[in-house]
Amino acid sequence: MERSSVFKVHPLTINLDLKKSVGFTGQCYDTPAPPNDRRSPRLAGAPSSGEATLMQPENLQLIGKELAIKWPDGLESFIGLEHLRRSCPCAVCQGETDILGNLYKNPTPPLTAAAFELIRMSRVGGYALQPLWGDGHQTGLYSFDFLRRLAGVTASAPPP
Repeated sequence: MERSSVFKVHPLTINLDLKKSVGFTGQCYDTPAPPNDRRSPRLAGAPSSGEATLMQPENLQLIGKELAIKWPDGLESFIGLEHLRRSCPCAVCQGETDILGNLYKNPTPPLTAAAFELIRMSRVGGYALQPLWGDGHQTGLYSFDFLRRLAGVTASAPPP
């Protein structure tokens, strides 16, 4: 399958509108934005010229056992669901560090097949996605920058 065409023909799309959270079943859960919501995807302290803005996905699709991401710079990333789940950045999965830099982490629980089933993906502000996995795990916040790194792409990489 030619990957460059998946965003044109695949009907299963996650809407990344700031006001909506869409499940893979196609259900849409409206969450109204505050009336005068003027939040910007711009990084805190970034110059107003827009040169240091967050890279937000234009399109997300679940294709088989991969999450396909189309970025505004034309790049398309494909991340396996097992890799995505095993890379969960939450404190339960990665542990927590104290002020002295000591890592505290519980033993990693065994992951069943349900742990790699993506049920829903919700948007968190203008910077991250929060997946709900088949085993009920949903505490990981995957920043857009983190997703690009998982896919092996740097923000400054030109499209192929």
